[in-house]
Amino acid sequence: MRKTYIAYLMTASAIILTICGIGLIFASEEVGNRLFGVTTNYLPISLWGGAMFSFGAMNWIARRSVLGGIYGRAVVAGNQAHFFIGSMILLKAAFNADFPWPTVVLLCLYALHALMFSYLMFWSSGLD
Repeated sequence: MRKTYIAYLMTASAIILTICGIGLIFASEEVGNRLFGVTTNYLPISLWGGAMFSFGAMNWIARRSVLGGIYGRAVVAGNQAHFFIGSMILLKAAFNADFPWPTVVLLCLYALHALMFSYLMFWSSGLD
């Protein structure tokens, strides 16, 4: 994958994760009620928001670095694991709740990012 495409991926990932993280941190009750049907314990949703915000900051810092293959392996591996596990959890949530559209949109974003970071992890050399 060319370095410019990797920079676009990292920038888009950073912006999406930061916005979602801020939303989960400051509006955990509303997001928990609307997306997940949670009515009592909002602490895991706030913690998830903190993790998403942290990944967004990490991706923003690494957006112009050489990533893929052995280069930037920690950044790519962390993102790949986060997006793959998140897409599996969202897929389960989508099936349990009869595919509500916000969960499906989030699932599509997560699955796309999981595929892209898997490509960077296993098939891309990170160099042009």
